[in-house]
Amino acid sequence: MFDRKLLLATSIIAGLGATLTLPAAAFAQDTTAEAEASTAVNQGQSPEEATAQLAASDNDDAVTEVEGLVVTGSRIRRNEFTSPAPITVITREQATLEGLTDTAELLQTATIASGSYQLNNQLGGYVIEGGGGVNSISLRGLGQQRTLVLVNGRRAGPAGVGGQVGAFDLNVIPQSVVERVEILKDGASSIYGSDAIAGVVNIITRDKMDGGNFEMTYSQPLNSGGEQLRAAGAYGKTFDRGQFTISLDYWKQYELEQGDRDYLSCSNDYYHAMNGDLVDITSRRTGKPFCYQNSVFNAVYLPDWLTYVQYDPTGANGPYDPFTGLFSDFGIAPPDWYLAAAPDSIYEEFATNYYGAGSYNYSTYEYFNVDERIDAGNSVIPPLERVTVFGTGSFDLTPTTELYGEVLLNRRKSRQDSLRGVAPTIRAGQYGNPFNGITKANPYVDNVPFNFEQNVDYSRLLGGMRGKFGEMAFLGGWDWDVVAQYSRSDATYENDALLDDAMYAAGDSESAYAKTHSINAGGCGAVPVTPISGRTCVPIAWFDPDTMANGLTQEQLNFLQYRAKGSTLYTQTNVEATISGDAFKLPAGPVGAALGVSWRKDEIDDTPDQYAQVQNLWGQTTAGRTAGTDSVREVFGEVEAPLLRGKPFAEDVTFNASARWTDYDSYGENTTYKLGLDWRMSSQFRIRGTYGTSFRAPALYEMYLASLTGFQSQVNVDPCIHYEDAADPVLEAHCAAEGINPGYVGVGGSATVTQGGGGKGFLDPETSIAQSFGIVYTPDWIDLSVAIDYFDIRVKDEVAQFGAGNIVNLCYVLDAYPNEFCDLFVRNSDPTSPDYHSIESINDNYINVAEQQNRGYDLNVRYKRELPWGVDMTLNGQATWTIEDITDFSTIATLNSNGLAVEPAFTAEASMRFDKDDWTVLWSVDHVGHQFPGEPITGATSRYPEDIVFKRWRESTTYHHLSLRKRWDTLEIVGGVRNLFDEHPPAASFGEFRTGTAALNNYDLIGRRVFINISKSF
Repeated sequence: MFDRKLLLATSIIAGLGATLTLPAAAFAQDTTAEAEASTAVNQGQSPEEATAQLAASDNDDAVTEVEGLVVTGSRIRRNEFTSPAPITVITREQATLEGLTDTAELLQTATIASGSYQLNNQLGGYVIEGGGGVNSISLRGLGQQRTLVLVNGRRAGPAGVGGQVGAFDLNVIPQSVVERVEILKDGASSIYGSDAIAGVVNIITRDKMDGGNFEMTYSQPLNSGGEQLRAAGAYGKTFDRGQFTISLDYWKQYELEQGDRDYLSCSNDYYHAMNGDLVDITSRRTGKPFCYQNSVFNAVYLPDWLTYVQYDPTGANGPYDPFTGLFSDFGIAPPDWYLAAAPDSIYEEFATNYYGAGSYNYSTYEYFNVDERIDAGNSVIPPLERVTVFGTGSFDLTPTTELYGEVLLNRRKSRQDSLRGVAPTIRAGQYGNPFNGITKANPYVDNVPFNFEQNVDYSRLLGGMRGKFGEMAFLGGWDWDVVAQYSRSDATYENDALLDDAMYAAGDSESAYAKTHSINAGGCGAVPVTPISGRTCVPIAWFDPDTMANGLTQEQLNFLQYRAKGSTLYTQTNVEATISGDAFKLPAGPVGAALGVSWRKDEIDDTPDQYAQVQNLWGQTTAGRTAGTDSVREVFGEVEAPLLRGKPFAEDVTFNASARWTDYDSYGENTTYKLGLDWRMSSQFRIRGTYGTSFRAPALYEMYLASLTGFQSQVNVDPCIHYEDAADPVLEAHCAAEGINPGYVGVGGSATVTQGGGGKGFLDPETSIAQSFGIVYTPDWIDLSVAIDYFDIRVKDEVAQFGAGNIVNLCYVLDAYPNEFCDLFVRNSDPTSPDYHSIESINDNYINVAEQQNRGYDLNVRYKRELPWGVDMTLNGQATWTIEDITDFSTIATLNSNGLAVEPAFTAEASMRFDKDDWTVLWSVDHVGHQFPGEPITGATSRYPEDIVFKRWRESTTYHHLSLRKRWDTLEIVGGVRNLFDEHPPAASFGEFRTGTAALNNYDLIGRRVFINISKSF
């Protein structure tokens, strides 16, 4: 509870909309014409063939012969490969050489993404947009809902579970079908429409095969857990008038559990003395730091005392006085009970006296999936399995008309395992509560599975016709394209739950049923049949020694437990028509143009479990049905004009402009535009720049998310509980200004949290301005390319959801107080109430934030040289410096999140490749810069009265990978090691964004692993 500003930063960095990341692929960058030629691959050329072809394009005659291509960031077919906007190209070959088996891993580790919070497999224990198992991509830290993903240049519909589905799920595109990925690194709403605010990811698939291919990849960590397996086969045929390709891919991620790695298994405080020594309280039994996990059992929590007690059937201990060191009766505990006081873990020997090493010390055997009675663990990287069928084809109807299509079918099964404690609130004098002088007690009598599963069936069908206009006076020689596509995500999800009315009948006085009906807990005598689920009540003696020692009986568990099930359907229909060609000629060359119209409709229908809809799942939010639709009509156009060619200091100057008119059913009209300039001053120097606007209407889930109601304990949402321990003078001052005294323990019941309710009519659409400026240097005397690009993106009226606890934190930790976040929750203001100062309600709906700005620099370097003995060496390097990531809250001070948790200011990747004949050696490096720079955070807590150092910073972390490839005529084998030196994630103190002591999201949690890839063609 010491670091309230971290929670603020994490909530903002998490995309300002997400509710609560590994080594990178090498790149081919748009810094030279040679690298830009990789875009020709989609026309059936290899990168080498495209490069050779482009080499001839330095003269005008050769330029006119190059086949027209469409490069991401433009809809104009061109016969040159320059682009005014910076584009990164990641090839399938590079991913294979680096041992990457998954499209999500391939993209999330690119430098433009690796410095940002990503929704990925490390978030199995968190509630995230799209639901468990989803993998999305966020560029520039602006959130996955502001990054547009295309498949072969076409917008692809989202997939996932729950009422917050809105982003493309990378699980649906297996890496085996990917030829390359082009990442446009600035806004492009005028080219591709809404959502293209932070950039565009264009996944280009393999086609025009003539034969078959089988491929298998396996990744094995040196320690068990986290294995990956992929097997894929493809076959294609090219004939006179067409071609087809079909592939089948199977991919499996094996589970990594918390007990599989030392740095994940023990969530000790990780506090240090001023001299750097670890000062964590250690176990007298093991001599190691005391672990604080998420699962408690065999103990009773007394909120009035902020401590735990346990039962000792031997009668040898009795109540323990931590001040005198003597066993004396405080008057709150009867004989045979003693204070376990887990936060003061010097009493651990009492916690293990009778129950053994699995009792109240948070390190339960069940937590690590070794308990014989409970088959559940805690997933750090959850298991995931998927099967994908993908097919493409085209057929020439006439010499100038082609019919084409794509089919994508994907099934994903994912699961996240965890445990939850069964701990009702029993008021004094009720249901055998033996404690005197207290208002209530929470007996943690058992741990039960709290597992989630998702089954997502995704389909995408695309069909179109394209060709050239014949000899016409107006459009003769122009290209035309008409295409329609339909995507459908049909998903079911389920999770373990406890019935709220069953907990009410068993004595829980703070169940939702008791609170909403303003009645006390029932008990089987008063409630023989549960009022909602209709189950026959089974009595539970919560404080009975046998219950405390052995947990609930199977009959009791059957009475309480329930498997909740829901379904989510999301469909997207899109029809688009475009024409492109040369409009007229200028002295420097022809003026290219493109025009188009499109119509798109999105629909969502999420139906939660019947008991989730009526608030009958204990400790979980009420979830209503989310259903809504939105349609958009758009008209767009683009022109590209060569202004100068062959002039001094102006070998080639090209201007590009695009505009789009958008009309949403939900938010009406808007117009966006983009301007770009590419100026090749000489064969060695080129400058480029863009300036454009973007527009994003709130997503369906932001407009239609059903009202959710839930309850959170005071300790989870109130930063003013024991604020004197926070080591934050701003927080202390503002909690005191609220009238709250030091030592406040968080009295009262749970806070009511409301979410959703639909933002349509209340939320404003987002607008943004993006600009970039770059310099490219390609000297004649050496095979070197260097490019540096400046980027600046400003998003206004950004739609955000912060989370209940973060809203309260924002009220107290910002310098301006009171502020707008203080208006989003209500405290009890009656000084005569026993719940005085408790938080009664929190409003966590989507809101508009005034502005967010993200700016910095991208650096790309490429160097090639032929070494002796016929060895070709290629060096690649890419880095991103973010210099500002500022959120402006309008009425309060701005916050620069740059360099904080999950937001390193610097990320980089580099590779060194050697090729000789059929052999390739690749050494690659991924670097994540430090986070939380500056002086260490110090302070005292109730457990540590002397000043201690809180480890909130993350050291710079570098991962090394090594691989070797051998090619034969039809066989290729790649083997290597990822994370060669077994670099562990940086450690972080209690209260940080971590699992165990390992910092999350930017780092490799699996550790060193070997991989092998075998590919056979036929």
